[in-house]
Amino acid sequence: MGLSHLAAASLTAMWDRLARCVDAAAGLPVTVFGHSGSRGRRAVSPVVAVVLTVAIVVVIGASVGAVGFGLADDLSEPAPSVAESNGELRTQEGYDGGIVRITHVAGDSVQVSNIEIAVTVDGTEETRRARIQNLPATAVNFGFEGFENANLEKGDESFISKGTYSSTWDIGALHEMNSNTLSAGSSFEFRINGATGIELSSGDRVTVRIIHTPSDAIIIRQDLMAD
Repeated sequence: MGLSHLAAASLTAMWDRLARCVDAAAGLPVTVFGHSGSRGRRAVSPVVAVVLTVAIVVVIGASVGAVGFGLADDLSEPAPSVAESNGELRTQEGYDGGIVRITHVAGDSVQVSNIEIAVTVDGTEETRRARIQNLPATAVNFGFEGFENANLEKGDESFISKGTYSSTWDIGALHEMNSNTLSAGSSFEFRINGATGIELSSGDRVTVRIIHTPSDAIIIRQDLMAD
């Protein structure tokens, strides 16, 4: 028997089994191809064939759709790539804290509304942490563009300064009145408030991580040493 005959026989047998199932479920007389004793050759009802075909298509479509939606749910927004950045920590004479400056040098632009900034200070009596969030900032404190409680994870208890009219640091790209975008060439500053008990000494380290919140990826990390 040739391959074409074998294939035809296999398809006929499969269709026969499927037809039996549909006929049995519908309470119809059992239908087969070929001869079966004295029952003779009978054809599958065209209506059953259509119903069976539609059912198979629906099941396959539903399965493919479920898999597709499942894969889509697993995909998250890719993180932008910041190829190069730099940071600077400068202490202030007469103050215990310091001013941090972060500059985006090269790579993808990032919407400020899609980032948070995690700050860790090591080397003091204990490790201290703060987070800048809910950006861009909107506060104007006595004419100075700065932060408000909503921008600081710990509010008034944060060691990040909100800024005031006498401040000498520049919030830069983090404020809505500026670019709202951290792109190549742009920068921002914030001040670690020494009045909160942080006294930066030579060798103390400040780590700044910029987190892309849609992907939860760290896109910039700077480890800065106090001089």
